[in-house]
Amino acid sequence: MNIFVESDPNYYKYVEELDIASLWRGQISDVAIESQMKQWGTNYNVTLVISHCDKPIGWIWEDFIQTMNIFVEPDPNYNIYVEELDIASLWRGQISDVAIESQMKQWGTNYNVTVVISHCDKPIGWIWEDFIPKDFEVDSTYVYTKCGNDVEGAPQDAQIIVLPNVGRCDHTYAYHMARLDSDHAANNNVVLFLKDNDYRNDDGREFFELMQITSLNGFACNERSASYYQDKSSAYHNYDYLATFKIGHYLRESRDEDSEETFISEYQNLGAWHEDLNLNLPKPLVQVCYGGIFAALKSQIRERRETWPVMEKSLTRGNNIEEGHFSERSWGALLAKPLSPQATDWLLSLKPEVHPCKGKSIWSMRCGPLLFHCE
Repeated sequence: MNIFVESDPNYYKYVEELDIASLWRGQISDVAIESQMKQWGTNYNVTLVISHCDKPIGWIWEDFIQTMNIFVEPDPNYNIYVEELDIASLWRGQISDVAIESQMKQWGTNYNVTVVISHCDKPIGWIWEDFIPKDFEVDSTYVYTKCGNDVEGAPQDAQIIVLPNVGRCDHTYAYHMARLDSDHAANNNVVLFLKDNDYRNDDGREFFELMQITSLNGFACNERSASYYQDKSSAYHNYDYLATFKIGHYLRESRDEDSEETFISEYQNLGAWHEDLNLNLPKPLVQVCYGGIFAALKSQIRERRETWPVMEKSLTRGNNIEEGHFSERSWGALLAKPLSPQATDWLLSLKPEVHPCKGKSIWSMRCGPLLFHCE
């Protein structure tokens, strides 16, 4: 059985050459394969290098790599950072297909979900008709109503809580987070935050996709990353650009007109608001979620327990206020697990452009998203 006795000092300098048919094909002989199996079995330390443009890469694990041990922790800090196996998913604030498969095996659809709804004047039945699967039972539902209107479409067991009409949905979310219980910190204990309307929800993520991303990354945004002309926008933003965000007015609905005079805050920009509230955010890249619908692990909310009362107070200045737009651009950075240094380098290695605070429509209010152009 000692077939691989070295014949000369140069043995390991050359390809294995016991079988000329295998040598012809650039393979190794059956004897060499048997020897390798005895020596190594399937214990190979493999680094993957993938060149990606615009195609899904899940096939690599589904059809090529035959192993179930894909999530061996690389270091003790594994669970501190967002999942980063697939750079295309990372770019979009998602998780890889392999991670989704792992989540399905671990949790299935067994998520413990608390639903928090900020209500003003819209029926909320659409949440159970079009978003949360009809056969899924949530743990509890909190409806915070602010505008003096009846709540239509809430489940019978929902808790209806009346709050002052200040700070829009962002005040509602901070209010709830500031009063969150300290129990239930497992990775399947999720709080889902929604507004009473489904504005810009046509291309939002599905319910279980949100749950799967949240359980690994600590946070998931309902709105997918948008495209800026031919460029693919990332969920991650350059913080230095993001910090310059400022908005002078916001009139999306007729009820916004009454508060235009009180809209502008005392802060020079978003960065000044962060500094005043002592919101220490990871840099240089942060995740940003637009649209006001997102999910977060209870454990991630509890990590920032001292932040929420401060944010809540800041959002009581009025109804339609600039601080609400500051908050919208901060939830992802505050609640998502941060990028690892390796993942940060990975994204920056793409040499993305950074969108400044200018443009048309929504892009005039999006400061700092990474942009990548792929033909």
